[in-house]
Amino acid sequence: MALFVNAILKLRGPEKWPETEGTVYSCTWESDAGTDAPGGVTRLVYTYRSGDDLLTGESVWEDPKGLDKYRPGDVIIIRVDPKRTARSYFPEKQDLDAPFLFALIAGVAALLLFGLFAMITGGEANK
Repeated sequence: MALFVNAILKLRGPEKWPETEGTVYSCTWESDAGTDAPGGVTRLVYTYRSGDDLLTGESVWEDPKGLDKYRPGDVIIIRVDPKRTARSYFPEKQDLDAPFLFALIAGVAALLLFGLFAMITGGEANK
């Protein structure tokens, strides 16, 4: 499910939001109890400033990558929605989803080509 959500986020444009620094609060592995992911998820919680406000964000992905990489107090680069600064996005972990997005695009392209071929041949290939 997280892969689908990440793909939607990419389409909505958070990659264009301005960058700012965030500070890692915690990075933990959560077993599959209470999550959609079989096996579990990595949950990264971070804080960041917007004006005088200290805000909290989180990023969740279905992979233990990052547990050794992100430690409390580490500075990370996040993106913040300029219209709603309470919305933030941690783009670094999105790289883990690139194969999924590629497979999704390739699958849609294959279906379109198959449909186009069927229209051109008038379904003759099925007779």
